[in-house]
Amino acid sequence: MKGNLNLICWNVKGLNHQVKRGKVFTHLKQLRSGIARGTAILIDSDVPLESSNIISDKNGRFIIVSGKLYNKSDILANVYAPNVDDVQFFKRFFSQLPDLNSHSLVLGGDFNCYIDPLLDRSSPNPATPSRSAGYIKSFLADYRLSDPYRFLYPTGREYSFFSHVHHTFSRIDYFFVDNSLIPET
Repeated sequence: MKGNLNLICWNVKGLNHQVKRGKVFTHLKQLRSGIARGTAILIDSDVPLESSNIISDKNGRFIIVSGKLYNKSDILANVYAPNVDDVQFFKRFFSQLPDLNSHSLVLGGDFNCYIDPLLDRSSPNPATPSRSAGYIKSFLADYRLSDPYRFLYPTGREYSFFSHVHHTFSRIDYFFVDNSLIPET
């Protein structure tokens, strides 16, 4: 992939409040972006993307865009997973992805589970990873996908969610990319 690709995950945590909804839609309008259901992939008009196929979940849980990005076969996918341990959801979602042997994948979104129980949670109490996290980790290994944040910060502890009930922070929002997109050191 030529050029730099900036990846941003923006979890607005619901749009039920009128002021928040107004600010979000005003900002998205300024970005000249389209909005559809619960997930979106926003691409700057200067980025050379030729989409050939778009798959969107009827419940707004994911969107998958296949095509040529910088003249290279790529898949861009965004997910908003259920906030329960639902391995079947991930099986259905991953089965919708086109051939990963001929495309590079950029996958991001709210996975609603932590992948690394030691680094992705603020709680000092040990935790068992969810079944979904185990399935995701297997998928990442099978298709040679990496977490760019973890590549840059192997022991970093940044969080994207706060649980008021448990008074803990967790990292549940991720990007995973084809290893070929991670620069060699």
